[in-house]
Amino acid sequence: MNKHLVCIPALGGTYQNSYQIIAGKRMEHDKLKTSQRETTRLKCLSTKQIRQIGELLRMEHSRLKYAKYAYQYCSNPEDYYLNMQSLLRMDHSKRELERRTRR
Repeated sequence: MNKHLVCIPALGGTYQNSYQIIAGKRMEHDKLKTSQRETTRLKCLSTKQIRQIGELLRMEHSRLKYAKYAYQYCSNPEDYYLNMQSLLRMDHSKRELERRTRR
């Protein structure tokens, strides 16, 4: 689902609270699930905010899964791939993200 309507990214304090909740999770699986839940709750994030959350994840698979998931909540999708691709280390992950964001 790609619902790129005009939206205003979450404000500093609201975003920071969610970021701290995610950062406080120790297990990768919990961190990924919490990232997705908080992104849904916030409804709209900038590419920069999404990248900051993605950097909390350690595993390539988790980073890719989150980047693909969060795309639908991005306030500036035209910049998404350019800003997010360096978060990923593997070429096939970058290609998969590019396919998701170029639809």
